[in-house]
Amino acid sequence: MKRLIGTITLLLLPMTANAEGTAKEGTAKDGGWYAGIAGGSTDIETGITAVSGATLDETGTGISFFFGKEINEKVSIEGFYADLGKASLSGDNGDTFTFGGTAYQFNTTASITVSAKSMGIAGKAKFDMGDSLQGYVKGGFHSWDADAKIAAGTASASTKTDGTDILWGVGAEYKMGEKTSLLAGYDNFKLDDETVTYLHAGILFRF
Repeated sequence: MKRLIGTITLLLLPMTANAEGTAKEGTAKDGGWYAGIAGGSTDIETGITAVSGATLDETGTGISFFFGKEINEKVSIEGFYADLGKASLSGDNGDTFTFGGTAYQFNTTASITVSAKSMGIAGKAKFDMGDSLQGYVKGGFHSWDADAKIAAGTASASTKTDGTDILWGVGAEYKMGEKTSLLAGYDNFKLDDETVTYLHAGILFRF
C-alpha cells in the first residue's frame, strides 16, 4: 500500500505543478470536479480451457461510479469503484475442463462462480477529436477483490483473494453542455495473472 501511495503521489505532483504554472501564465483554463456512472459488458479471463460438456460463461455485466478533478482542459485525475461482474462454470458428472494445464472432471453436478470488484485511481489525458468530442487514454492502479463460490448438491464453499494491480483504458467523451457529457470506453484491469476487460457507456456531470 505504501508503494501504491508513493507512486500515485509521483503521478500527481508533476501534474499539479504544471497546472499551477499554466494558471500563472494564463494559458489554460482550470477545470472543476465531476462525477458519473457507467455500465456495460465485462469479460473475465478465468484461464479455463478445453471445456467438454460443461458450460463456461466468462461474460458479465459491470457497473462503475467515478469522480474526478479536471486539472486543466487536457488532464484529469479520477477515482472509481467498479463491480466487474461474474464468470461461471457449471457441469454434470463426467464433464471435463482444463485449468492451469491440468485436466479436471466433474464427479457430480456442480457450479463455480467468480465475481470481482475494484476501486482505484487513474490519470486521464484527453485530446480533441472534434468541436464537442474528446478522446482519452488513462492509466493507474486499482485494489481488487475476487470471490469464488462452489456449489455441489447441498454442499457449498467459498474463497476470496485480493491484490493491487495496474489498469489502463481508452475512450471518448461527447460534451452535450457545460455540465454534462456522454462517454464510452474500454478498460483493462489486471488481477494477478488474469485480466478483466470492461466495455462501457455512461454519463458525466460537472459541478
